[in-house]
Amino acid sequence: MAPQEALSVAEQTLELLHSAAPMLALLGTGCLLFFTLNRSGTAHFVRERIWRLLGGSEEIDNTFLAERWREIKDLESLRYKTGIRFANLDDAMQMFKWADELGVSADDLMKSAKYYNPAEQTFANPQQKLKRWEGRVYCAGLLLAAVFGGFLLVTDHTLIKVKQSSTRVWTDGESLFAWNRLQWSMTLDDCAKDITFLPDTHVRKVVCDLIKPEAKEYLQQAVTSQKYVAVFFEAILGVLFCWVMNWQRKVALAQRIYSKSQAQKAATPPLSAA
Repeated sequence: MAPQEALSVAEQTLELLHSAAPMLALLGTGCLLFFTLNRSGTAHFVRERIWRLLGGSEEIDNTFLAERWREIKDLESLRYKTGIRFANLDDAMQMFKWADELGVSADDLMKSAKYYNPAEQTFANPQQKLKRWEGRVYCAGLLLAAVFGGFLLVTDHTLIKVKQSSTRVWTDGESLFAWNRLQWSMTLDDCAKDITFLPDTHVRKVVCDLIKPEAKEYLQQAVTSQKYVAVFFEAILGVLFCWVMNWQRKVALAQRIYSKSQAQKAATPPLSAA
């Protein structure tokens, strides 16, 4: 009776993820396209792909126009690869020359490009000390979430929602307690008594059925589903943790580049002194 009148929250989550998969794929494609358009600043590459898909020629016969078009594509490509909205190719060349003067490799520069201002040819202060504390806060939050996910992986209890009610319970098939553990808990022996803390007869019947031997197989399936959700949850946390660590490395690298730029600025005499 439990499968008909109770619902495993983990199974509900898996069903939701399964049904939402096509929409998530479509949303992911849209986000990827938006990200690309935002970084490149133009949609020339999209229009060009559509043009070629419809049978249009990629080549431009006029040499002068072909050269200009290549410059546009190069500029669009540089904007996308660096994330910097260069006004023209000269700005991009100036940035790489500036990096060469500082002794900064192109790879390191690309990792820190967001701090570079092409209009003023300056490098912003990454504020590493502040971002280091932010990173610690993020890691602490991820660690707490990972502990919760680990608990879901090892526990034999599973979270069950009673249908047509707001009651949620943790149970391992032998004992059962409310989602808010301070409210109430019970065993199968309590079902033979007058349960005053569960006035709803439907809820009382369902929770008692959940801790009967007949519901053991259903609860085992619910625990298995819960472990799948926990693995998925931990994988997401792992990706987020790697992102935070990578962000911290980029900030540290940007701080070193900023220090070099400040040292170069201090060593360069003002124009009036020349």
